[in-house]
Amino acid sequence: MALPSSGPIGVGAIYQELTGSAVEGPTQVLKCFNGTYATINPGSPSQPSSSTPYSLGSFHGYDQNASGGGSFQISDPVDEFDPNKACQIGPSFPPQTLYWNGSGIPFIGEIVFTDSGLTSPYNGQQFWYYVYGNNFSYQIRDDGLIMDASQCK
Repeated sequence: MALPSSGPIGVGAIYQELTGSAVEGPTQVLKCFNGTYATINPGSPSQPSSSTPYSLGSFHGYDQNASGGGSFQISDPVDEFDPNKACQIGPSFPPQTLYWNGSGIPFIGEIVFTDSGLTSPYNGQQFWYYVYGNNFSYQIRDDGLIMDASQCK
């Protein structure tokens, strides 16, 4: 169950949302923010602030069990066989957004989706795609699995 979107919020409620357990001892605010108690769920529609000074109020609406994840952008498919062509030609295409159940940029073995609800795997047709922002190209299968990656030269 997500934390309330407004009103008072305490460290104990945040700890319980993060861990699923009631507080059994002293709870430290910093450990709520830095991932000591639990990794912050990137799929939550509301994210606590990662900059100081930390504010308990930034946890309003946070949901440790929310589905969803990060997003990233790829080019149109470039070539079935050559990851370097994706690196050379890909940046000229307008980007399209894909989603995955994590944060940042996914890597080999992750499944990527066309929707933020993570219900429609991307049909990559085993082509190579330039990935905007990380200087890589990915080969994505028809079931959305990133099957290979190559660093752009």
